[in-house]
Amino acid sequence: MLHKLSCLLLATMALCCGAFGATAGVDDVIKLQRSAVGDDVLIAFVQDSTVAYDLTAEDIQRLDDANVPSTVIVAMLDHGKQLRSAPADLPLPPASPAVTVAPASSPTAVVYAPAPEQANITLFYEALSPYGTWSQDEGNGWVWEPSDGMRDTSWRPYANDGHWTWTDHGWYWESESPYGWATYHYGRWGYNSHHRWSWAPDNVWGPAWVDWRQSDDYYGWAPLPFGSRFEVGVGFSFGGRNRGFDFHADLDESYYSFVPSGNFLDINLGLVLERNDRRRHDFYGRTRVVNNTYVYNDNRIINNGVPVASVQRATNRKIERVAVVDANIAVGQPIRGERHTANRIEAYRPKLANVAPVEPPVMVARQKAAALHASVAVKAEDRKTVAVDRQADRQAASRRVEETKALLKDKQTSSALDRKATVETNRAAKVDASFEKQHEREEAAKERKTSAEEKQQANEKVREAKAEAKVREKTSEQPSKSEAQPRSTNNEAAAERGAANREAAAERKAATESNREVKQNTAKEKQSATNEAAAERSAANKEAAAERSSANREAAVEHKAAAETNREAKQSAAEEKRSANKEAAAERKDAAADEKDNKREERGAAKDEKAHERK
Repeated sequence: MLHKLSCLLLATMALCCGAFGATAGVDDVIKLQRSAVGDDVLIAFVQDSTVAYDLTAEDIQRLDDANVPSTVIVAMLDHGKQLRSAPADLPLPPASPAVTVAPASSPTAVVYAPAPEQANITLFYEALSPYGTWSQDEGNGWVWEPSDGMRDTSWRPYANDGHWTWTDHGWYWESESPYGWATYHYGRWGYNSHHRWSWAPDNVWGPAWVDWRQSDDYYGWAPLPFGSRFEVGVGFSFGGRNRGFDFHADLDESYYSFVPSGNFLDINLGLVLERNDRRRHDFYGRTRVVNNTYVYNDNRIINNGVPVASVQRATNRKIERVAVVDANIAVGQPIRGERHTANRIEAYRPKLANVAPVEPPVMVARQKAAALHASVAVKAEDRKTVAVDRQADRQAASRRVEETKALLKDKQTSSALDRKATVETNRAAKVDASFEKQHEREEAAKERKTSAEEKQQANEKVREAKAEAKVREKTSEQPSKSEAQPRSTNNEAAAERGAANREAAAERKAATESNREVKQNTAKEKQSATNEAAAERSAANKEAAAERSSANREAAVEHKAAAETNREAKQSAAEEKRSANKEAAAERKDAAADEKDNKREERGAAKDEKAHERK
């Protein structure tokens, strides 16, 4: 019971002191600070938050250790106080995972090309925020809904403000939208939970990510759905299974856009798009799926789609192929959309990592801060005053943070003192209880000792009584004597006890002597056995040494004999070699002599022939 009460007390104290974790929202601010954003971005993030910050001294110290500016900490204190003091009839909006981030205030925000090591899908969050709304959609994560679709309910991706172009990557969707370089060549389109068109980011570039249908009179295409991913060399995966390159998601007619086949190459397909649901359902039934749409060849993703020959017959136009090349946009330069010049398209298609270290709210906060800086025109002569004011604001914020921290620490110290007093009281109670238990143990030990002594005294008395009884028995067996003889009887009994004791002592001494002799004999036998064993080992070692010596001598003799045999063999071989060399030399000498004789004879014959010719 006492243990349960202590645990309950500690839990209550930890709850009061905030020991179960940091105040809500503190970690988010620290993460945002570590992403190297400015003070204005942090303040805008805090002021837009629905968290009622209730900072403790530990929270302020953590923020201070993370180098969060004092002005931001003051903004958190003020914002939390404001939200907590809101009237009851104006409840705070509940925190929900379906967070929505509205478009930034400036629709012409400039986004700059990142360095290759920093390029990831966070780039889309920043680039698309001016043109739509980011939100967390159930099952799809962060998705982006374009403002165009909010204004026009008939708006569709891969349909409005763009057209198809035949390129060395197949059918390429060439968009006039400022966000088209991203949303029509990366990621996937689909319906969000509100059944409106939204886009989910991905990191693989393609000329267009659509599924195709065709008939003689109409062509149709639909964006590939959420969750379909393309992997180089493998193909598509969808629903946890690999689908290969010939991928069809079995989409219904609501996903497809249909145009007359003769208008397929129109500059603005949105003007000829079929918008009647009943007719679209009819075209869906009359068209067939186009197979073998995507291929991967020469490090290129190619979208074949509707065959080019079929499009040329339907449009009665000759189609020239256009090359897609990388746009020359250096690191730090503004990102622009695709540019079509002559027979090529310059497309910005960076290689992006499929990670997002920063979420869309941070991007929007950055853009709000940038818009704030752009909208406030500070004159040159007022800049010093503004700097002084900002410095004063920072100093005031620092003083307020220190005062708040000191106040919270005083409260915490008071609470700590109370806890310490409680702990000391509990410790004193435990010490008292321990002392009482120790005293009880000592008393019990004393009682046990007294009882043992009493018992020992009783045993001594019993032994004395038994001895007296024995003496009395012996006395009763002897003839009766006069009363003047008791002292003599006692002396005789004492003499008998002394004799008995001496006999017992003699027996013990004899036994001791016998034991000593037994031990000595045992030691002598053990020593004798040890000496014999040592002698046997010595003899065995000598025999082994003699055998080894004999074996070594025999081996030496054998080795010497072998050496003599080898020497004789070598001498014999050398003599044979010398003899062979001599014979060879003699043969060479004979051959040389024969050759000389032959040459001499040939010269003589030649002279004779010449002499004969002269004659």
